[in-house]
Amino acid sequence: MAGGFLTFSPEYFLTLMEILSFIHSIWFIIILLVAGGTFAYTTGKLTLAAAVTGVISALLIHVGAGLPALLMLTTFFILGTAATSYRKEYKLKMQLAE
Repeated sequence: MAGGFLTFSPEYFLTLMEILSFIHSIWFIIILLVAGGTFAYTTGKLTLAAAVTGVISALLIHVGAGLPALLMLTTFFILGTAATSYRKEYKLKMQLAE
């Protein structure tokens, strides 16, 4: 049954180099940034304006300074969000948070 329904051809599969080049492409970064901004917005960590501004700022930082700067910014955002959320009820009770 040559050329049948279950015949696979190597041209349909991505090579490792194609996958790696996609990961380093700007589209992959945009997809990750939009997903991160959407997640932060839907979980209530950011307002819509803050999420959009954050995605645009992160994209500009990536274009201007590269992936290491973007990773540092991402780490700072995650740690800052975690520190703000840590023991929030206590901070509200002590009137240290809004």
